[in-house]
Amino acid sequence: MEMIRNERLARWGEQAARSIPITGTISARSAERRLREAMGRVTKRSRDEKAPAWYADNEYLARREGGVAPPPSHTAGRLRRGPDGAALVMLCRQLVQAGPITEERVEEFLTGARHTDVLPENEAVLVGAALRMAVIQELGREDVDGARAGELFTSLRTLSELDLTQALERSDPVDALLRQDAVYPKMDEESRAMYRARCQRLAKKHGVSAVKEAQTALDGGLHEYLFPQTKCTGAGYIAVQVLLTVILSLAAGVVSGRLWTAALVLFPVSELVRSVMDGALLRVVKPRRMPRLELKEGIGREGRTVCAVSCLLSDGETGPALAKRLEEYRLASRDCGGELLFAILADLPDGKTYPGPDGAERLETLKEAVNALNQTYGGGFFLMHRRPVWDERERLFTPWERKRGGQCWSWPVW
Repeated sequence: MEMIRNERLARWGEQAARSIPITGTISARSAERRLREAMGRVTKRSRDEKAPAWYADNEYLARREGGVAPPPSHTAGRLRRGPDGAALVMLCRQLVQAGPITEERVEEFLTGARHTDVLPENEAVLVGAALRMAVIQELGREDVDGARAGELFTSLRTLSELDLTQALERSDPVDALLRQDAVYPKMDEESRAMYRARCQRLAKKHGVSAVKEAQTALDGGLHEYLFPQTKCTGAGYIAVQVLLTVILSLAAGVVSGRLWTAALVLFPVSELVRSVMDGALLRVVKPRRMPRLELKEGIGREGRTVCAVSCLLSDGETGPALAKRLEEYRLASRDCGGELLFAILADLPDGKTYPGPDGAERLETLKEAVNALNQTYGGGFFLMHRRPVWDERERLFTPWERKRGGQCWSWPVW
């Protein structure tokens, strides 16, 4: 087969994908068995006395890449089946037969192939493993000459260094469509993959293509359509807890022969039921990942954020210790940029007088520590202190609602 030029690969990929009839599904382990069979033929040929020395020297590549490739059976239980095994591996063999493997050629080929239903999202992530399998299967063919074997070994060496994550994303028509949204392109890789996977699931549920589902999502508000908010009141949880508590308490009363025992054990049984239910729910219900922005260049001005620590200056060492903690937060968040600010909301203990015997000194010590941080890092650290109010009932100067009050007081400052 003659080499397909790069500019024709997208069209070739689409034609190759459409030429593979899907006849059902096949176990991923079946594809792995074919890989082991091909590996056996490659090893046998390398030990043949007629095989050139360079073939035997490069045979380790086939063994290494065949073993390093992520086993598809660990990622996808069943793959779509074509006339000659897994459709994904058949598609990758078309690319291998079309010429050498490079990241650009893989991306061009996948751009065309992913316009069909032959390469769904759950199988696209296995392209790297499938390409290795396809190359090794080509090496295992009896009619492979020396020049072709050299090209295949070079492709294996290239695959060992390739990270196809970006190529897979750029070649995805669903991703290209979702990038029309204002927020989606700014998300991190895992969040974008979550959105694409959600489009695939909804498309399968509605019996339409993933591209059409993505367009529907864009028209209906991307996040609201893909992840609609569900109102959870917890009524079912409370009802089950109460029901189990009553049943177990009554059972204890019946067993003991004294009904007042049911009332006696009601609260202990309630705590036991709640603990067991919470533990079971934590094991059964998986946490849902929240979408995240990538923020490659740090937090933008529109997303300015203040990391504030509310504290009570109970002694002279509290202030410097908090300033040191803010410095640790600053060093741990270097990639966030200059729009991530740090603040201390400091209050003094309640007292008959304000600022009290040592209050002014404690505030001054903390102020010096914050100023030192600003000199070291060029700003970004703030100290906020509010004057307490006189409490007639307690006959003390006290801050109004220490934590919540401090937050409400500080919001207008920013």
